[in-house]
Amino acid sequence: MKKFVKIALLVVLSLSVLSGCKDATATISDKSTVIMTIGKTKITKGDVYDAMCNDDAANIIVTKALALIAEKEVELTDDIKKAAEDIYTNYKEQIEKNKQDFEETIKSYGYESLEAFMDYCTETARSNALTDKYIEDNWNTILEEYAPVKARIISISGVSDDAAAKEKIQSALAEIKDGGDFEAVAAKFSDNKDLGKEALYTRKSSLDYNVLQYLSTVNAPGLSDIITSQKGTTYYIVQVTNINAEQLKDELIKSLKDTNDFVNGIYTHYCEKHNFKIYDIGLYNLIKNNYPAFLVQK
Repeated sequence: MKKFVKIALLVVLSLSVLSGCKDATATISDKSTVIMTIGKTKITKGDVYDAMCNDDAANIIVTKALALIAEKEVELTDDIKKAAEDIYTNYKEQIEKNKQDFEETIKSYGYESLEAFMDYCTETARSNALTDKYIEDNWNTILEEYAPVKARIISISGVSDDAAAKEKIQSALAEIKDGGDFEAVAAKFSDNKDLGKEALYTRKSSLDYNVLQYLSTVNAPGLSDIITSQKGTTYYIVQVTNINAEQLKDELIKSLKDTNDFVNGIYTHYCEKHNFKIYDIGLYNLIKNNYPAFLVQK
């Protein structure tokens, strides 16, 4: 809740405050100007800027940047409105759970009205939808880059005893070809039992290079021959169970959304497209340390 209070108070103000920034260091000519009061407490532009330059500054700036980008990229559809209503309701339930008056609490965070807070929720819903929009707009390219498949894998290391490993992998393959259940055979022979369970893999999965090469070139479900690792120390059997991209779409999207490199790539894409720049060296360094994907300026 503490971070929510800071963002609620500051993120809506950050753009106008920073509009006076110059190269290297920002200055505020009217920093004593009062922009808000809470009871007898006055908040000036200088107060806002000083707060922004402390612990939550990078979060505030990138949050506002995403909101401005999303406003240009994401249409205000019924789905976005519904998502905004859900965000609004979640905050309302959280506040009222603490036996606080919702409207009074929202106003104490700096919003003029419940309508203004709803605008914030809509802004947030649009920002959250950026990833979905990017995936929809670039789906064919993503499919080509990731080439998703479902597969099971048996792995046996030969580091300590190569001859024994070769014998085990050959026995495992023979049992499967004789009609044995792949997962049962994996549980019996594989060094990594979890790999024997069906899972989603892509060209970027953390697997041996030769296994990835097999997965990226397979054109139908089926069973591999014995695959030797790139270093020649481990042996694999791979059973591909599904290569239908449409059937794997939802699972791939969920996986990509949980992948930092993919999500950061989306941020970089939109920041480049919309020419996102930071003019204050202090804020620049904060964002560089915490959100480097947003720094696209030369």
